[in-house]
Amino acid sequence: LFGFIFMTQLAQTFNLMSGSTKTDIVDIIVLAADKADSVQDALSYSFGYNSGINSEAATKAISEIESKNNTTLNTKDYTDWSEMVNALYANKNIQAVVMSDSLRSTLTEEFETFEDKTKVIGTITITTQVKLSASDKKVNEEPFVIYLSGNDGYGPVSSNGRSDVNILACINPKTRQVLLVSTPRDYYITIEKSGLDKLTHAGNAGVDYSIKALENLYGVTVDYYVKINFTGCVKVVDALGGITINSSVDFTNGQDAAPESYHFTVGENQCDGEKTLAFVRERHVFGDGDFQRGRNQAAAITAIIDKATSPSILANYSAVLSSVSNMILTNMPPATMTSLIKGQIANTTSWNVQSYSVEGTPASRDCTVYNLSKKSVDLPDYDTVNTAVELIQKINNGEVFDVSEYVSSN
Repeated sequence: LFGFIFMTQLAQTFNLMSGSTKTDIVDIIVLAADKADSVQDALSYSFGYNSGINSEAATKAISEIESKNNTTLNTKDYTDWSEMVNALYANKNIQAVVMSDSLRSTLTEEFETFEDKTKVIGTITITTQVKLSASDKKVNEEPFVIYLSGNDGYGPVSSNGRSDVNILACINPKTRQVLLVSTPRDYYITIEKSGLDKLTHAGNAGVDYSIKALENLYGVTVDYYVKINFTGCVKVVDALGGITINSSVDFTNGQDAAPESYHFTVGENQCDGEKTLAFVRERHVFGDGDFQRGRNQAAAITAIIDKATSPSILANYSAVLSSVSNMILTNMPPATMTSLIKGQIANTTSWNVQSYSVEGTPASRDCTVYNLSKKSVDLPDYDTVNTAVELIQKINNGEVFDVSEYVSSN
């Protein structure tokens, strides 16, 4: 009876996670001094939108406005973000802009006063069904790769938005090996349909763009993705009853990471959800900034895996499942998730979780996704990228190894 109830609730939760719709909030923006206070006030305006990356949401929003108001909007298509914003500022050619809410914080990197000079007079919520992965991997028998994406937002997780966590979890179920490969958010790599830019900017167009960029960097195929945001991180850890994070550094987080200051020591640290979020967000107190943050994120994920796969969690499974259903976005089919859980129940052998973070050199470069000039980026150290590729291949080959020993011997 317990097993039946458990699997039934499991199936219901997995259906919510992977069968749900993904959302994108689209803003209608005008100048702060504009007399329009609603979309209806601006129906006679010329609307600008960018037909490049992430244009689907904007075009759908325009169609919805036209349908609801029985009108045809005067629209102007731009391929250059700077040109569009400057046209709005000059009140020339366009008087309003249609763009995803997730892009606004990115535009402030180029236009520091964008938030002050503009206002949002309406929002449109665009929902589309999550497209499930077509991967046919036998996840209890074959190696597979999951992209773990952390979005810098609160509330229900969105499909779009900058990704501050970019980790490939390479898993071999037969050897019980997990390799977490962490890539810095500012890694300067090729973004599909755009060019060289920060990895984090790819996430604004959707998780698929982040996946493609990482696939090209490491020469791997990503089978599934799991996306979570700040709220999800806190809720999942709290539902697990807290986790034990093994920190490689001693530090106290700053106010940018969390409103409360937590001190973390080298070794084991008992963390609830809020403390875990502070641990994975902090970067400013480290000499190597985002590189150490990537290592911390991998340490936290390792702790979550250890706790989530422990027999003791069965006593708290109900709270865990109810907390994550609308906090996680994934394209993993429910049947695949159920198979993974059944495999874990059948084989309680602990997982050997290893982690590796690629390195880079801070620099200033132009970012092509949004035509941002001279932005802070991390130029890839391709020696470390090649090492990551070798480690991933070892996972696929079924080799059992220790990352630190392999790196030090090479």
